[in-house]
Amino acid sequence: MEAHYENFILFYPRDIVSGDFYWFKKIRINNKELTFIAVADCTGHGVPGSLVSMLGVSLLNEIIIGKNVYNAAHILDELRTRIKATFFAEDDNERKDGMDIALIIIDEKEKQLQFSGAFRPLYICREKSNTDFEGQEEYKIHSEHDENMLIEIKPDKMPIGWYIVEKAFTNKSFKLQTGDKIYMFSDGYTDQIGGSNRRKFSIKPFRHLLCNIFDKNMSEQKLILKKKLREWQGDNKQIDDILVLGIKI
Repeated sequence: MEAHYENFILFYPRDIVSGDFYWFKKIRINNKELTFIAVADCTGHGVPGSLVSMLGVSLLNEIIIGKNVYNAAHILDELRTRIKATFFAEDDNERKDGMDIALIIIDEKEKQLQFSGAFRPLYICREKSNTDFEGQEEYKIHSEHDENMLIEIKPDKMPIGWYIVEKAFTNKSFKLQTGDKIYMFSDGYTDQIGGSNRRKFSIKPFRHLLCNIFDKNMSEQKLILKKKLREWQGDNKQIDDILVLGIKI
């Protein structure tokens, strides 16, 4: 990633090995360059979570590189099929092995982004002056900051794994602009217990924090996120794997 994007990866496994993982691949197709980035939160943490993580990485390689699937939703559909085939017997609907995941595909030439998510959203921060983008009605706009806004592209509310109501994943497109900053994350940061009342950090303060650090370079953003997390956590134990990934377009 360092060779292609200004970025940061804030990654703190709760144990030695992690149930969270990130995955990056750049592929040239004819005259196009496509960048694939995934951030996933697998069932459990420690050894059980890491085993699902290893399978997830392997399957993404198989589906994207082996089968040449370049549609984000189709990749998640195929990933779910293979995860279920690995972990579930036909009559076993009680198993909860699987993952939540955000997957993006960036077309470098067209500045076009595809997104598909299983319970994990995508955040894009930009200046408020750059409000001209397609499909605005499809996205949730958070504009608590005076100068910057955060665009939330919502995921499908189902996991990669067994679920009582199973549908095809949806593919969402977004036109990027130079200077946009993209954030993908597991729920470990927002769920961390801390503060004077020992409560979760929660999602709204996390969005507000991202808007406030938007103007910083990505390495500075990582330091600020790290410092804020440690201040919030204090003496409380880390309750889950933590992963936040940011890139600048």
